[in-house]
Amino acid sequence: MVRLKGLRAVTSFAACNGCGLCVDNCFTRALSVHEGKLLRNDSRCKGCGRCAAVCPEKAITLEVDDVAEAVKDIMGRIEQRVSID
Repeated sequence: MVRLKGLRAVTSFAACNGCGLCVDNCFTRALSVHEGKLLRNDSRCKGCGRCAAVCPEKAITLEVDDVAEAVKDIMGRIEQRVSID
């Protein structure tokens, strides 16, 4: 799994209560909680959004820098696998 270009997970530390539910759901093990604060290893994060989906405080969001570039990246990945004629 390769992260979408320009995609990043953003944490609102004011909203995060350190419950660790996101850590339990991160299959790449990119997240950990240390002294009640969420830590993310961005080199491991694939931007799947599982952490954001399970966060009860909605403290994690996914952001895309350039939507047009992200769509281009997605279309390129699809065209590698599917004939679109």
